[in-house]
Amino acid sequence: MLELAFFERRANLMRAMLRQLDIDVAQACAQALGTVMQRFARTCALCRNVDACERWLAAPEDPTGYRRFCPNADRLDRLPRRHIPNGSGC
Repeated sequence: MLELAFFERRANLMRAMLRQLDIDVAQACAQALGTVMQRFARTCALCRNVDACERWLAAPEDPTGYRRFCPNADRLDRLPRRHIPNGSGC
């Protein structure tokens, strides 16, 4: 049986990942009536790569390093960012 701590750890990592990648959570939640974030949250809640996630979040030297371990990497790459990086041409 899964304990609350199991899900709390993943929820904390999910929030940290969204912050680290500067995701516009309000806009992301509005996409497809929230189904995009529901899928993201479900995948994160059941992820087995929490140790790798914690290590990367503690020292994200490679800004795309999450792509090596995160089952949500493709979804994260499609979520809207709050700030457009300089030099993006937009």
